Amino acid sequence: MISGEAFAKGEAGELVAGMVIRFGPGVHHLDERAFRGADGDSLPADITVIGAGMDATLLALGDISIDSVVERLAFRNMTLDCENNGLFDLRNESMLLDLERVRIVRFDAGHGGCKIFGVTRGSVLRARDCQIVGGYGRSPGNGDIFRRGPVIARFENCHFELVDDWPRLKNSRIHYKGCTFALLRKNPADYPVDGELYENCSFSDPLGSPAAEARMNKKLSDLFWQFEGK
Repeated sequence: MISGEAFAKGEAGELVAGMVIRFGPGVHHLDERAFRGADGDSLPADITVIGAGMDATLLALGDISIDSVVERLAFRNMTLDCENNGLFDLRNESMLLDLERVRIVRFDAGHGGCKIFGVTRGSVLRARDCQIVGGYGRSPGNGDIFRRGPVIARFENCHFELVDDWPRLKNSRIHYKGCTFALLRKNPADYPVDGELYENCSFSDPLGSPAAEARMNKKLSDLFWQFEGK
């Protein structure tokens, strides 16, 4: 296990397969290029990034762009700030990702790159006890979860809030179990597409008008007083 603070500063040595990176409480910034291994392009397999808690650790990390398969990357116990971008931008490769007790914010900036899981060639994803919350970006609610299918995903006990364009994917299998949906235009469970399963999910506070998102702007500094940014 290595220090996240040292890793972010480039003081932790080369990123290798199986590495565990731990960030303490506070606000941290990590250049996405730090995830590239010795060849400068690929991400080593089985990397785990751990924080001190969803309400304790904020990791600013957006637009992860690497030219290799993302193989068993995991995030735990933190809030991820997409910095008004998507979290991933993988144009040529696939991804296997595991999230647990992670909140994702500032993915809704209203431009074409606002795809949290912007993967072109297929994603396998498990998310447990996570939150995907719009309103913190430059264009509240105007961000997407996926770029395209195929996607195999399981969301368990997750919360989705203020995501304007709910994913309608082909050739995918997505299971939502015990999830909650708030501030969406419609309850996605009322009009599932082939491959979607909603089990014991709930829906609340539907948006009342097309302009409603603009009134839902939130400040990241309300979650993390240390945060300074645009």
